[in-house]
Amino acid sequence: MKFIYLILILFLVSCNENIKTQPKISFEDSITATLIGKWGGQGEKDPVWEIRKDSVYYFEHLRAYPYELKNHDLIINLSNNNQVKLENTHVIVDTLFFISHLGLTTRAVRFK
Repeated sequence: MKFIYLILILFLVSCNENIKTQPKISFEDSITATLIGKWGGQGEKDPVWEIRKDSVYYFEHLRAYPYELKNHDLIINLSNNNQVKLENTHVIVDTLFFISHLGLTTRAVRFK
């Protein structure tokens, strides 16, 4: 019986050590990983944006702009201190959802 307790204790200690050594992934890292890619409207031939690790490239402008994630909002920093705020940004499968500056829920699809 003592042998079973010893094995159980060793197992629990081992599991606890594995939990401590695993790196914690922040929300920002997690959402960034799902955002990376080319996005555009459904049925469009070409993408509108390419979201990169640290910037959003607008194909129409031929320019990339830095962005930041705050809570669930994607804030794109345009030139001249202007910002575009995409609220409640999230990805389900290959569809990007956000609330635009007009208060409309907007969708974009991933281009492959």
